[in-house]
Amino acid sequence: MNSAKKKTHRLDFRVSLEDKSKIARAVDFVGESMADFVLKRIMPEVDRIIAQDERIRLNNEAWTAFVGMLETPKTASSSLKKAMKEYRKTQGV
Repeated sequence: MNSAKKKTHRLDFRVSLEDKSKIARAVDFVGESMADFVLKRIMPEVDRIIAQDERIRLNNEAWTAFVGMLETPKTASSSLKKAMKEYRKTQGV
């Protein structure tokens, strides 16, 4: 976590007394503030979850099919061409 970032927003959440006591004990061991302790440990997980959601994973068969569609795209059907023409007309494009 970049500690040089200006911290201007709050994040409040409730925990049990037992969880707060355990966190406070760990915070004392490492000598950080409660906020820095939590942020330093949660942000890597946040980044991992976001990266996982943004990544597309394909098995070999799906990858081959995907590349094949890119290399040899199908031509638009007449109904698709008609829909595109109508869309452009309604949108003034």
